[in-house]
Amino acid sequence: MTGPAPSSLRPEHPVARPLAQLVAEFGLDSRGDLDGVEVTGAALASSAVEPGDLYVGVPGRNAHGASYATAAAEAGAVAVLTDEEGAELAAESGLPVIVTPDPRSALGAVSAWIYRTDENSATLFGVTGTNGKTSVVY
Repeated sequence: MTGPAPSSLRPEHPVARPLAQLVAEFGLDSRGDLDGVEVTGAALASSAVEPGDLYVGVPGRNAHGASYATAAAEAGAVAVLTDEEGAELAAESGLPVIVTPDPRSALGAVSAWIYRTDENSATLFGVTGTNGKTSVVY
């Protein structure tokens, strides 16, 4: 018997990483003071932000996610990752802003760096044969 399913896929006790190091490693443009700012997570929705998170504001169909940067700051976000349009919207939040042309495509690599999963490659298994594949992997 297995225990209850985790309530979130987010790592529970992430180790803080310097935001300036993220900017340097990814060659990103930053606006605002990054000295001493450490990041422990990433969130794509302002309602999902936890203290220490990097809030990622992406363009949407009806609104730009960066327009919610102030709400993200109130929830504990330490910075915003967004595009040029979003940088203007996020400026009023008072958070440092990191700019990339396509924050949605950068999110995976940035999250892997923050959560330190970029060094871990997934193990891939293949099950082949005529009979029993479903039973074996179920």
